[in-house]
Amino acid sequence: MRSLIGIAALLFSFPTLAIQVIALKGNVKYKNQDGQFVGLKENQTFKTQATFRTGRKSLVLLKLTNGSRVKLNAQTTLSVKDQIEAEVDLSQGSVFVKFNKEKGKSFRLKTRTAVAGVRGTEFFTSYGSNENGDDVWLCVNEGVVRVENLNTKSVKNVKQGEGVGIPSGKETTDPKPLAWTKKLNWNMDSDSDLENTVSIEAAYTDLLDEDYD
Repeated sequence: MRSLIGIAALLFSFPTLAIQVIALKGNVKYKNQDGQFVGLKENQTFKTQATFRTGRKSLVLLKLTNGSRVKLNAQTTLSVKDQIEAEVDLSQGSVFVKFNKEKGKSFRLKTRTAVAGVRGTEFFTSYGSNENGDDVWLCVNEGVVRVENLNTKSVKNVKQGEGVGIPSGKETTDPKPLAWTKKLNWNMDSDSDLENTVSIEAAYTDLLDEDYD
């Protein structure tokens, strides 16, 4: 009897794997089993993976199994895989990530040209800022993010307050302190304003054109 009770307690000690929609605004859709994008609802849940798409002037805030949060800005397409190691694929647009550090777990954000790996941090990534659709830039609000360039195979660590860019699949820029990272809306609380008002295009141009040394 004791062994059965012990097994039951062990089973219920593991969290249910789920992706939860905790806030949304505007036109937000997800890909259903037929491969069609259909309307998303607040508090809707998905088992371990799903693909989301936001329209103009839209956003969605997702909560992963371990409490980590991902906020999709307008005109963003993101696929989420939430298992032992959370992983998201950013096809276009921009996202905020707040990953809760937990022993044995990590988080990876992938685009076609880069992979960002973290173990407890808060960062922002934008993909497809120019007409070629291949630009990537990333800035960090808290912690350290390891950025791997899939074209050049280089790896750079981006610290709090810094940002890097990968223009059209070329070499990653050196991490630079970026004052305007603090102006981004890092809020991940569903009860507060979630919309980001900083121009992503202007910020990315600033990253590539200015000298911060």
